[in-house]
Order: sequence, then C-alpha cells, then structure tokens
Amino acid sequence: LASRFESYLIILGAILIVSLAAALIVSRIAQRAISKPLAQLAETARAVSRDRNYSLRAPPSPHADEIALVTDSFNEMLAEIQQRDATLHEREEQFRTLVDSLPQLACMAHANGEVFWFNERWYEYTGKTPEEMLGWGWQSVHDPNVLPDVLARWRQAIQAGQRFDMVFPIRGSDGNYRDFLTLVVPVRDADGNVVRWLGTNTDITEQRRAEEALRESEKLAATGRLAASIAHEINNPLEAVANLLYLAKKHRSDATKYITSAEEELDRIAEITKHTLGFYRDSSTAVKVDVAEVTNGVLALYDRKLRSKKITVKKRLAGSAEIVGFSGEVRQMVANLVANAIDA
Repeated sequence: LASRFESYLIILGAILIVSLAAALIVSRIAQRAISKPLAQLAETARAVSRDRNYSLRAPPSPHADEIALVTDSFNEMLAEIQQRDATLHEREEQFRTLVDSLPQLACMAHANGEVFWFNERWYEYTGKTPEEMLGWGWQSVHDPNVLPDVLARWRQAIQAGQRFDMVFPIRGSDGNYRDFLTLVVPVRDADGNVVRWLGTNTDITEQRRAEEALRESEKLAATGRLAASIAHEINNPLEAVANLLYLAKKHRSDATKYITSAEEELDRIAEITKHTLGFYRDSSTAVKVDVAEVTNGVLALYDRKLRSKKITVKKRLAGSAEIVGFSGEVRQMVANLVANAIDA
C-alpha cells in the first residue's frame, strides 16, 4: 500500500510539473500574442504624439484576433489624420501664398497679441527680418510719438476681444514713415474664445495726399468766388465815393452832404475789409469761434448782393453759440453756404 501511494504521489507530481510547464508555455504565447502588440501600439502612439508624424504605423498583428482589429483600426485612424493634416497644410500654404500676393502688409498673432507671422510684403516694406519683428518686435518700426497710443488701444482690443481699427505711421526701409489703415480681427473657436488675430495694414498715404489736395483745391475755388464777391462789394462803394467827390466839386454848396455820404461809403468799405481779414487771420491751432459773430460778418459782406437780388435774410442766432475750430475755415464754410444760397 505504501508503494502504491508513493507511485500516486510521483504521478501527481509529474502532472503538476507538466501543468506548470504548459501554463508557462501558454503565458509566453499569450505575451507574444497580446502584450507585445499592445506595447508596439503604445510605442507608435507615443511617437506620433511626440513627433507629429502621422505617417507612422503600428506593426500589423499576424493573428486574426481582437488585437489585430485594434491595430488595424488604429492604423486606419492615423491614415485619416495624415490625409486631413496634408489637406490642412495645403490650405495653409495656399493661404500664405494668397496673403503674400496682397499689396497690404499682413500679420497673424496669438490670442495674447504676440505676432508669430508676417507676410513677405511686410518684410519688403520694413526691411526687417522675422527675428526682429516677431512677438512684440514690430514696435521698432512705429513712430515713438504715436506708439503709446497704438499699444494702449491694441491691449484694450485684446482684453475686450474686439476688432482693432486705427490709422498710424509705419517706417519703411528707406527711413520714411507712411500712413497705414490697420485692421485686426479676432478668430474664435467653437466656444467663442479668441484663438488668434488676423491683421492687415493698408497704405493710405497717397489717398490722404489726394484728399488734402482736393480740399486745398476746393478751398482755393471757394476763395476765388469769395474774392470776386468781395471785389464787387468794394467796387460799388468806391464808384459811389468817386461820384460823390465829383458832385462835391461840381456843387460846392452841397459839398458837405456829398462828403458825408462818401464817408459813409468809406466806412462801409472799412467794414467789408475788416470782415474780409477774418478769413486770413487764422490761428494754427483750434480756438473758440463765435458762430453768431462770424455769420453776421459774412452777411455784412454779402449785404449789397442780397439787397440787389431782393433776398431777405431772417437770422435766428443764439446768444452764445461758440464752437472750437479754425475761425477762417468756419467763415469760409458760412460764406459758401450764403453764396450757394444766393446763386440757387
């Protein structure tokens, strides 16, 4: 009995040893079939995340099991991301090409206002390099006298998330400043948060010069019309003075009467001259201008012409109607209104 029991123990031990060996073999096989593909999958995912290289693929599994299905799905996802990334890069390149072809200067900035891209036109105009301009380096090509206002309004726009719109000078590679109309708009994500800014700078120097030339031309034309009216207003009393002096010499008994009338005409000429000088004695800075006084002066200049055309002027002037401006330009404006009304 003892020997039989010993045989049973030997057989049982052998079975246990064989079972352990089988379990070890199965574990090794499972490790190769499951753990190794999963480790390779994880390593590929880390490489893609680190290098942004969507052309990488996880090694395919040799077995038609769940691991193979996961690996194939992962590789299909990478292929789709790679295609989308290529399309995105293509569109970005098209956008850069389009913006580089624009006559305007253009830029892009992060949500915090730091510029990370300028178009080629910007570098051509400023003569600067990307290393000098990116971030907040663009301040070096701004007029130091205007820059504080530019920075204040730009930071205010960033804080409020609202568009930035301003005209300011930018220095070119030749050292000269030109005026640019600058517009920067926010780009938002699906939640409405600003993710970046897109901006353009449009050179309006020539436009401003043309507008100034047009204003000067209009001012000269108006001055010509006014001068003609003033000459007419002065010529009439001068003729009257000449006639009255002639009559005073001819009829000495009535000389006093004629001379008095001549003096009245001379006073009228003096009044016209006084109001006329107001058009040219102008300050280089804005001052307080009494609109009522200016209007009365202009009407005095046109008084004879108004009466000759039998035009009645009804004045409704406020007791104190002062504005801040250039008195000569205000007189010119009122004179234009009166002259146009007479000729209408």
